[in-house]
Amino acid sequence: MSLSNRIRSLLSKKAEQEAASQEGSSNPPPPPPAPSHTLEELGKLIAQERAAGKATNETLEKELHEIRASIDKMDVAAKSSRETQNQTLQFLQQDAEREIKYFERKLKEDMTHWDKQLKEREKNLEQAVRQGQEGQEARVERRPGGRKRSSKNKKSN
Repeated sequence: MSLSNRIRSLLSKKAEQEAASQEGSSNPPPPPPAPSHTLEELGKLIAQERAAGKATNETLEKELHEIRASIDKMDVAAKSSRETQNQTLQFLQQDAEREIKYFERKLKEDMTHWDKQLKEREKNLEQAVRQGQEGQEARVERRPGGRKRSSKNKKSN
């Protein structure tokens, strides 16, 4: 190989290395390994996490207790409301039954009154009919000659 070819190959290798180093730099560097802790440090970390867990647990317990108290209050309010509604419904039903009985009694009274009026009117009508018939019979009997007229005689007059 000639000297120029050798320089070119070195330059191309150098260019390839630079390109590879640029590609490698675009990837984030690996995280540094976690420092190794001593036994005392690990105990302290565990104690801190345990204390944080207890605090979180206590907070959650308080929230749970508040939620249960709220649910109990809502349950009591719902039962009270339901009971009030049932009492109101019962009162309205009793009131409706009283009114129905009153109107049934009133209707019976009115029907009895109307029945009496109807019977009186029928009686008066029958009396008027009888009186009319008696009046006609009395006229027929009072005619001259004392004889009753037949239907043929009535037409001839």
